[in-house]
Amino acid sequence: MRKIFSVMGMVLLTILKVLLRIIIGAFRLCLEMVKIFLMLFSIIARIFLSFVRVATV
Repeated sequence: MRKIFSVMGMVLLTILKVLLRIIIGAFRLCLEMVKIFLMLFSIIARIFLSFVRVATV
């Protein structure tokens, strides 16, 4: 009986580890997408501000 519970515990821990890795991977993917979006926004903002600066001088 004890061995059955030990095996069940190991299986549950393995499933939990796999689920956590999937969740962490999805979270990292979202963060990378946000980082790319912010970098593109920064490039566009710099170009826009340089045009505004040229137009006002």
